Amino acid sequence: MNKLSTFFRNRPYIYWIFVALVFLILSLLQYYGSIRGHYIVPPGDDPYNHLNYINSIVENKTGFFDILKSGGYPPLFHFIIAKMSGLTHLDPLRMLVLIYPLIFILASIIIFIFSYLIFNRKVALIALLLYGFTQNAHLQLQNDGGYPNLIATGIFLPLLLLFVVYFFKKEKIAHKIIFLFLSIIFVILIFATHHLTTLYLIVLFLISLLVMIIYLWASNKWSYKKGLSFLLLYSGIVYSLFYSFQTSDVFASARKLSNMMIHLTNQYPFFETTAREKITTMPLDLYGDNLIKAIFIFGLIGLPYSFYLYKKSQKNYYPALLLLSVWVIVFFSISRMGFLSDPGRAMRDMTIPLVIFTAIFLSDILNRFKDKIVAIALLTICAYFWLWPNISQRFVSARLYEPMVRITDADIDAIKTIKNTPEKNKRILTNVSHPWLNYYLSDYNINYTQDYLRDADLLNYDFVYQIDNQMGWSSAPINYKFTKDISNGKLRMLGQYSTPTNNISVYQIIK
Repeated sequence: MNKLSTFFRNRPYIYWIFVALVFLILSLLQYYGSIRGHYIVPPGDDPYNHLNYINSIVENKTGFFDILKSGGYPPLFHFIIAKMSGLTHLDPLRMLVLIYPLIFILASIIIFIFSYLIFNRKVALIALLLYGFTQNAHLQLQNDGGYPNLIATGIFLPLLLLFVVYFFKKEKIAHKIIFLFLSIIFVILIFATHHLTTLYLIVLFLISLLVMIIYLWASNKWSYKKGLSFLLLYSGIVYSLFYSFQTSDVFASARKLSNMMIHLTNQYPFFETTAREKITTMPLDLYGDNLIKAIFIFGLIGLPYSFYLYKKSQKNYYPALLLLSVWVIVFFSISRMGFLSDPGRAMRDMTIPLVIFTAIFLSDILNRFKDKIVAIALLTICAYFWLWPNISQRFVSARLYEPMVRITDADIDAIKTIKNTPEKNKRILTNVSHPWLNYYLSDYNINYTQDYLRDADLLNYDFVYQIDNQMGWSSAPINYKFTKDISNGKLRMLGQYSTPTNNISVYQIIK
């Protein structure tokens, strides 16, 4: 019965070969879209803002600490891309296109490392497979352009928790100092990368530290005076943190964001479900849609189940379980707050601990079967009904976000056509609502309209840049008068260009 388990246990290299194969497939999936579609810009509109930050750094207009003190967007990610661009002599935009698929791969590696070092290799492998091939929350974030958010919450925060856990696990003072130092480094990295994750971290820290003190007090049977002294120390830390948050330049960016969110509380109360046109809490049924229903359910089941499973070895696993549990509870609570402009962010950022709890739960199910072949067969059947649609979609989604790539080869040809046509005023009317056109036609005065392209409006412009489909939505249509003007010679067709997602027409207005 246990021949299969014995076979793999005696050949550990097979495990690592399989892990390497998983990462190879994941890497191919991540880069397939950009290589096959030879992306010119990353998907989404947010990368345009990141590119502006990077260019200002490249041009030496802003300094790292100046940005931190001003309360601007935390600059670490932009400085890294700027420096890499300088070292490789690649354009910053090209660097973004090459780098952005790697972020999700690195996050998957961190999930594997965290689960492997804290729990065991079976939990690590299951967590890797679930995170890399079923969930779509962080994949959507990557393709929207939320790179600093994914780096801070998907890479730096798990590593920080890993070092905190090892700080509690190690007995020697020297080891504790090392992991405390590493923890401080990753706290700084989070502060310098993303302001919302900084707020997450502050809340997690305050709650987790209190939970850990109570846990250590109870499990180690501290005296009343010792426990009280730690609570007083905790109170001092809370006071110092809040004072620093109000005054220190380190927290300037997070402080600016929190002030904005506090201002919104006057308009949108906590825990309120309102009409769709207002900012609202996330409907509970959407949690399963965004986080994968099976992972959302099994993750919540796995949370208390993990404490039951490891109750006999609580000193080894409970610190990690407590930190992961606080992560889930805090982020779920934040996702229920209707005053946030995007409560779905917190929902999405619950993915990592829920995936790990799910992996613990499924790993124990496998361990309880003496016949591993039967256990794998049963899990495969369950995966087919509950996870297969998401797994198959993960492979299909290699080019799923192509409509979000706003500038294609066809756009470049259309832009070259306009630039090669001399016109004094350089005024363009377009139905394209993304900022990338402004980037490539920065010398032109571009105006966007959602209305019909009327002939009266056309007299004020020199060119019309018309796309009949943008991200799968119908764009502002060409009305009858516009078509008539083309036939009467008032508009001259300069060119038509096609992509799998868009049809582009460029006209010159004849006055």
